[in-house]
Amino acid sequence: MKFPLFRPLNAPVISIELDGACYYFLIDTGCPISFANRLRSIPAGKWFDDRPLRLAPPPFSLIPLSERIGVPIEGFIGLSA
Repeated sequence: MKFPLFRPLNAPVISIELDGACYYFLIDTGCPISFANRLRSIPAGKWFDDRPLRLAPPPFSLIPLSERIGVPIEGFIGLSA
């Protein structure tokens, strides 16, 4: 499976398309959970597994990070994925 990778300010960001909308996730292997603002899961087949990737609510606001790197970050894909 291939994901478009962006590197704004050298941050690894991927985009995942769901229901015609594009969501941007920061890849952070040091983060113990995967989380998102609006989404609660990424459906099976849209990620590497054949099962949905469950997403927790964000533990902090992603707005400052989104503004800093210039990409509307939906969440983090962490170590749990």
